[in-house]
Amino acid sequence: VATVEKRQTMASSRIPLYRVKGTHYECAHTIGELTRESIRHRIADDLPYLTPLFAFVQTEYGQKLHRDFLETTRSLYPWYWDELR
Repeated sequence: VATVEKRQTMASSRIPLYRVKGTHYECAHTIGELTRESIRHRIADDLPYLTPLFAFVQTEYGQKLHRDFLETTRSLYPWYWDELR
């Protein structure tokens, strides 16, 4: 389980600074939990811009690019892939 320390030391008070400790996965999971609502709001606000991207990923070419991205990430950046899982 990651440990968390929240500080408001960033120049903007709108950007929280979290110091987390743990494995890559534990830290990413903890940050995801801490920022879940912000992420959901951002996606909802940007949905008009994201909708074409979501549609593209459903195409055959989009699926190929997605698979290639996943395979490259898994092989070159296994610690990052661990965060994404």
